[in-house]
Amino acid sequence: MGTQLQIHVLCDRHPSATMDAVVVEDRKQEAMIDLHACNSPGCVRHYHQDGGYFDVVNGKLLVAPPPGGLACAEHDTALYIPSYEPQTNKQLWCCPTDGCSTEKTL
Repeated sequence: MGTQLQIHVLCDRHPSATMDAVVVEDRKQEAMIDLHACNSPGCVRHYHQDGGYFDVVNGKLLVAPPPGGLACAEHDTALYIPSYEPQTNKQLWCCPTDGCSTEKTL
């Protein structure tokens, strides 16, 4: 099993919803994978540092590449949302790598 990211991840579809740390089985690679899953009822969004935000529907991963510019070029990881400002509708996107200062505000 990999090392669980110790980050506070918000859902990209429900920015007020925290994503909970979960571990899922990857049957193809016979391994366990650490993910974050949205805790908003009915939401199928997940986050992983390699693939960014994606959906899991009926047990199948629907992965799309991170939207343009939402990856850390230095660490080749997908950025995540640690904070959201509802008054301005701005999201802070950060690299999940410890100590990295890559961030974007959208």
